[in-house]
Amino acid sequence: MRSPCTNYDVAVAHQCLVQVCGPASGYSADTPDEVVAGTAVCFFDNEANKLDWRVIVENDARPSQNEIPKDHPLARALWGKCAGDAFVDDSDPISPHSGTVHELRDATIYRVMMAMQNWRERFGDPTFIRRFTLEGPDGKIDIDKWIKINEKLNEPLEVAKRSYRHDLPSISFFAAITGRTIIEAAGHFAAQPNSVLRYGDGSFNEKSKSETAIQNRTKVVLCPTVIATLFLIRANEKLSSLGEGVIISAGALEQLRAFYRNPHSRLHSSHIGGAEHGRPFFIEYSEEEIRSNVEQFKTFVDWIESSSTVVGGRAILEIPSRVRDSMCQFFGVEVAESLAIASAESAILISDGAEKGPAYVGDRENVK
Repeated sequence: MRSPCTNYDVAVAHQCLVQVCGPASGYSADTPDEVVAGTAVCFFDNEANKLDWRVIVENDARPSQNEIPKDHPLARALWGKCAGDAFVDDSDPISPHSGTVHELRDATIYRVMMAMQNWRERFGDPTFIRRFTLEGPDGKIDIDKWIKINEKLNEPLEVAKRSYRHDLPSISFFAAITGRTIIEAAGHFAAQPNSVLRYGDGSFNEKSKSETAIQNRTKVVLCPTVIATLFLIRANEKLSSLGEGVIISAGALEQLRAFYRNPHSRLHSSHIGGAEHGRPFFIEYSEEEIRSNVEQFKTFVDWIESSSTVVGGRAILEIPSRVRDSMCQFFGVEVAESLAIASAESAILISDGAEKGPAYVGDRENVK
């Protein structure tokens, strides 16, 4: 568990630690019988008149994290002691250090405990770990209070589960409600091994329409979800261009540019956390890997721009404000802009997001 130590101030590293080794994870570690390397020691400090913690490590101790190496004078005084044993650190004969061992814990369990106890103070995020007082007026645990709190916390999750079972979300809607870009949302869905995804492998009717559109040089507007798919499959490495008549919205292009220009975007992140097959993971990227990822994405954006016609957002301003606001809220501005351009240009809209756009806007704005 060196990642949470190395990345002591990174919240996602400690989220992974709590999820993998926390109380609900099933992880267990034997409580040490005596102080050895890898033990977290709680002791009463006679001089300071308080309880204190130290983690005994083999080497590379980090004092800021209460770690001391096993050859430290205090560690030597504690070495081999059990809970209840007294100890004396007399390395400084003028001011000897004495105390009593109060409790021993596995170092990883101790780090989980400290992360959970001090989460809000350290990371400022009150949503990942919430703390509640369950004592009633009589000082006893109020079980009914816990049941009510648990039901309240699980209510949004149950609503989301019911919604997902009956109506799979589109990529654009997922991006809109989570504050992600379309690229990130598509990557999220593509990376989930257990996700239930709606897709279409084409039909004879669709193939016939596509061939007719190509022969007639019909204009085609690429929804941002298609652009995201093109990036995920590295289309710019396989195709020289997208062909004639391909249109993308200026808003979609600007979102792509902002993604690689913004130094705070996830593309520039040195830490990525997530879950794979139900187990959390934490990945660190070197500066060279980050530069390579940014350059690959920039190359793709340049290819998209050179392979298509970029159309501004004037078309969406011509849609009635009530419908426009609803579209932007439901799909996000970039997808709504693409829908409006398809309507204005009498073009075919291509989407990879299980979009409801054609059905939603078709009755109002005549999008094919």
